[in-house]
Amino acid sequence: MSDIDALEAQGRLQEAAEQARLQGLHARASTLFERACLFAPASVAALDAGDARRALLLASLCSDDSVAEPCIDALVADPEHARTTAELLRAKGRDRHAALLLERLGDLQNAAGAWARAGEPGRAAAAWEASGDAREAARVLEAALRLDGSREDLILALGSLLVRAGRHEPAARILQRVAPDSPLRPKVLPLLASCFDALGLAGPRAELDDEARKAGVELASVQGPVADDAPHGVIYGRYEVVRTAASTPSARVLEAVDRLTHQRVAIKQLLGASLVGAGRDAFGRLVREARILQQLRHPNVLPLVELVEDAGAIITPWMPGGSLADRIAHDPIAPARAIEIACAVLGALAEAHRLGILHRDIKPSNVLFDGAGVTMLADFGAAHISDSSTTATAGVIGTLAYMSPEQRAGRPATPASDIFGVGATLLEMLTGQPPAMSGDRPIAPSKSNPDLTPAHDQALLAMIEEDPSRRPQGSLAARDALASLPWPSKLPGAAWQRDVAELPRSSSASRLKPVHGARFLDDWLQRRVIVVPMDEPMQRIARGYVAASCDCLPAVVRADTEAGQLWFEEPEGVPLSQAQRRLSADELDSLQRAMDRLHQQAVAHGALDAEHVFVVDDPARGSMVLVAFEPATAATATPEMDREAIASLRSRFG
Repeated sequence: MSDIDALEAQGRLQEAAEQARLQGLHARASTLFERACLFAPASVAALDAGDARRALLLASLCSDDSVAEPCIDALVADPEHARTTAELLRAKGRDRHAALLLERLGDLQNAAGAWARAGEPGRAAAAWEASGDAREAARVLEAALRLDGSREDLILALGSLLVRAGRHEPAARILQRVAPDSPLRPKVLPLLASCFDALGLAGPRAELDDEARKAGVELASVQGPVADDAPHGVIYGRYEVVRTAASTPSARVLEAVDRLTHQRVAIKQLLGASLVGAGRDAFGRLVREARILQQLRHPNVLPLVELVEDAGAIITPWMPGGSLADRIAHDPIAPARAIEIACAVLGALAEAHRLGILHRDIKPSNVLFDGAGVTMLADFGAAHISDSSTTATAGVIGTLAYMSPEQRAGRPATPASDIFGVGATLLEMLTGQPPAMSGDRPIAPSKSNPDLTPAHDQALLAMIEEDPSRRPQGSLAARDALASLPWPSKLPGAAWQRDVAELPRSSSASRLKPVHGARFLDDWLQRRVIVVPMDEPMQRIARGYVAASCDCLPAVVRADTEAGQLWFEEPEGVPLSQAQRRLSADELDSLQRAMDRLHQQAVAHGALDAEHVFVVDDPARGSMVLVAFEPATAATATPEMDREAIASLRSRFG
């Protein structure tokens, strides 16, 4: 009997395994280590024996990922063998290690599923995003946060994802749920800073700068307008800069002369600070626009001259005629000319749609004119290659006033969405106003111009129907419907006039539509809000709701210092009094936790009853309970009132 056999017979398995390893008997050493429940050395020995699959199966029984790494390195050399190993791991319920292996194989979607089954939503979301499906990544994180809203690592992950998608308002809302004393707060501060900068919120940004200084976190400085650092002379080897035509903190447009063709060109440059962080999206849009223009050739599409990808610049012909937005702002446009412009845009879209390209951001500022007045559709940076399997866009793309209802609702854009954008632009050319976002029927053009008839109204209004299926079936059909009618070439004697100084901007009054009492419809974002005065007691209450950071509680969505208003978002769903169902123990407990967190901020609700508790029953998202804000009781509410209210809810609806 060998020493190894003797040690094994005595039950001294670890010593037997060590002896086998020293003698180079790696397979036997692995078996002995496994019998001793020493899975890490068992894995190492199996790998030394050349059995990478068994090595990874043993490593999956350890808590140390570093043990699995060399096993995965060996397996990925044979992708087919690695895939069957991943399937075996999944069958054994060892999803974490299946995910690690699938990620190394580049199978990111299956890796995401494995991470989700392993109970690691953060890594599942990261895999979905890496696969190019940011929307699914967001869904995973949102679902996990509905189950446990206190997971600050997931809050940070979702906020970061939203920032990268350019959705700064929802990103700011969720990132503020990370507590000031959280160890993750230093990672949150730069993200919040970029959100506040993008939203133009100087006050919150100043407060954030103060917090960052105290925490020793360095934030990027707020960029001012571009000064005298614009390039001069010849750039990119052939373009002689004439002047800076426009500039923002993140980009500028130069007028230049192409020394090869002697033609004037526009050079759109992304500035250095915009090429990192959230600005990567802007760079991606720039490159996407250039690639689309390379394949989209049409006399009414602004063509590409050159993409200088390394410098973050795109060059197109200079458009001396300016934009349609400029023309609308200064003078009314004769109907015949408006139709000519709209038909040119529709013709360009027909070619884009034929190639499977959606523009998704049709608006007056994206319609340009050359020196002869020829219409050019520009800015395909928001464009999207159509895919019938896509269930939704990765985020709301476009400009709200001209955006189709389905895009505003987050549903996928279609060719009909672009037709809506043209119709909205045409309506503004004919009446001076784009469609209202409230869904109200727009004013017919014939009301603004007596030379127009109901037939003219019908041709235009069909393009901006709420239901996409009721719009013209294609851009050419819309163009033909417009072109089939005679349109007057002159303006009526009392043509509409629009004073630019009187146009609504960002004031609360311009976007609030009264509903009842303190309840309003935010006409820009189509959400219901409760509006209260921004006095000191209400500011204290609002700060408490923000700090409580609970999914059940209403969000503070706007602090308008100019108007002296605070906006609380009204919950979706229906009041418990109308829901005709009871509350589960989990739902009642979530209400209790929400009130506890609110009370920790020295704030109480005061009206927690069946009219202020809303229920949401959504097959896709599950069931939720939400609380509506009540201004009448907020200032005088006490925690005892809330505790009694929850006891009453348990008794009546539990």
